Amino acid sequence: MQEYFLKYMDDLPNEVDIGDGFVVRRSREGREAAQHALLILPDDPKAREEAINKILLDKLTDYLKSHTLKYKLPMEFVKELRISVDEGRKKKGSEGNGGGIRMKPILMVFKVIAGILGAIALKLVGLAAFKSLLIAKIALTIASIMILKYLLASKENVSTLEVYAHPQYDDYSRFDRPSIN
Repeated sequence: MQEYFLKYMDDLPNEVDIGDGFVVRRSREGREAAQHALLILPDDPKAREEAINKILLDKLTDYLKSHTLKYKLPMEFVKELRISVDEGRKKKGSEGNGGGIRMKPILMVFKVIAGILGAIALKLVGLAAFKSLLIAKIALTIASIMILKYLLASKENVSTLEVYAHPQYDDYSRFDRPSIN
């Protein structure tokens, strides 16, 4: 099957009309990979498959580098766009609903897209808030388990240390005496 595809890649035309205004056209010189198609193929099936895969990848890469996909807009769309731009530039009539009648659906589409993106952003903020709430609950649970463990631990091996506070006073009288040296 792969060898058949190799032969098919050699016979691909330079221009292919896909339909609805899409055309794949050769844009520059290329397709150098066609020279090493079936020249050096080993007899070992595994090595042969690897060599064919490498050649297929080279040919596909070369084909994609040397061809472009072009789309030609239909003339009706171009005419509608020109009419809507011309009407959008007109000044409003005395009724207040003059120009821009054909631009309103496009503006509505932009508003819908903005609304969808706003909803997505709001959901992302909610997701971040939920994540922080979940982490806080886990931390609270771990802290309460540690406190319960400390409170319910056996008191047998617990030693207490009592510290007595001694009164502190300063002896300033030693500075008043002359030193004997």
